[in-house]
Amino acid sequence: MTGASAPTASIVIAAHNEQERIGACLGTALANAGDGEFEVVVVCNGCTDRTASEAARFEGVTVLETPTAGKVAALNLGDGTASAFPRLYMDADIAISTDSLRALVDALGDGGLLAAGPRVRFDTSRSSWGVRVYHSVWTKLGWERATIIGGGIYGVSRAGRERFGEFPDINAEDYWFNAQFSPGERSRVEGAVSTVEAAPDLRRLVNRKARVLAYNRAADAVLAGAPGLPSGRAGGLARLARARPRMLPAICLYAVATLTAEVLARRRLRRGDVAWVSDR
Repeated sequence: MTGASAPTASIVIAAHNEQERIGACLGTALANAGDGEFEVVVVCNGCTDRTASEAARFEGVTVLETPTAGKVAALNLGDGTASAFPRLYMDADIAISTDSLRALVDALGDGGLLAAGPRVRFDTSRSSWGVRVYHSVWTKLGWERATIIGGGIYGVSRAGRERFGEFPDINAEDYWFNAQFSPGERSRVEGAVSTVEAAPDLRRLVNRKARVLAYNRAADAVLAGAPGLPSGRAGGLARLARARPRMLPAICLYAVATLTAEVLARRRLRRGDVAWVSDR
């Protein structure tokens, strides 16, 4: 980091056994940051590895440790330590540049958006053919325009943060966060991009999607009346098939994967299986 400046934003990172990724995450995010430009709080929750020591290698990063594994509790703990606004909440396993962080901060400045997220790029370089096909369809369905989540980082202005107290004890905290703001109050920021590692194979992609769907459905119980609840599908497979008939095989694969995840999510809900688990 170079230069000297007061914190322009706080970044809270909940990290659970991320020793292999936290260094790259922080290194990319802070590569061109000025000294003290961002107040960074890493909350190591239930870690049994070297996540804390890896994060502590970065000058100016505050590292908190709690024996309790769980993202929501970690975010609330970090929130209690962070002091600057805008406030960004970031996963420990994504890649986002310093300039992208600045773009989010600028968008959340006084008089700007209440909540924001970056555009999302899925890194499928280590994924199977089926996963790459799935994401080729997903990117054309408009899901990214419907929310600000899914990129492993979202942010809130001071005024937006005053809208709620602590994050509730649910596992779909990003889905819940998105719902606190109407579409006119939140947006993806064109100048910000985060890179998320895609699932290595279709089985894990479907299982991950099923878990997220189950978390989201369980969260709906506490979201009645929220201004930003999803209002329906952002795009349509049938419409895409008509517009791009050559993509029909890919669309069929996407549909089967999505329907399978829906079935698995319903089974999880019937069993009450919505406890938090790490992707690791």
